[in-house]
Amino acid sequence: MSVVAPSRVPETDYHGDFSRSQIVNVLVKAKTSTSDLVAPQLNCASIAAITEGYLPADLRDLVDRAVQQAAIRSLSPPTSSLPSPSTDAPLVLTADDFTSAQQGFVPLSLRDVKLQKSDVAWADIGGLHDARKTLRETLEWPTKYGAIFAGCPLRLRSGCVLVSLPSLFPLQLLFTSTSP
Repeated sequence: MSVVAPSRVPETDYHGDFSRSQIVNVLVKAKTSTSDLVAPQLNCASIAAITEGYLPADLRDLVDRAVQQAAIRSLSPPTSSLPSPSTDAPLVLTADDFTSAQQGFVPLSLRDVKLQKSDVAWADIGGLHDARKTLRETLEWPTKYGAIFAGCPLRLRSGCVLVSLPSLFPLQLLFTSTSP
């Protein structure tokens, strides 16, 4: 792996030159080399797993926020009978700091995007069994059974058109299909 200057975030491309875990690793090493910060038990692969879809700039911001969370944690009064950390002790960056840093963090790709969550469940819709079955097969199965669909030679469905009378609640079907 090539050496990357600490001030520059490595860019990813679709050929996979840098993975998210490598980017996090480079960013954390850049922080530890320029300060008294240490990250002895940090698993960059687990951090990469919880940052799916983040851009390199998002990862840089998240590492900065995690360092701030580590500083806040080190300055807070101890909650147990453990001795308080001395002022000469290095600042330790942990996975919990990254979890705390993610609270309220919005990636660049999702800023100014209005996301909605539906409270409608499949049980709330009466009838329309064929439409419900088709929607579930189209939207849920490729995600739920990804390994099976990956080996399937057939092309997956790419969309649905909901056409019905207004009294049959096509929007309710759509909102239900987007809920977990």
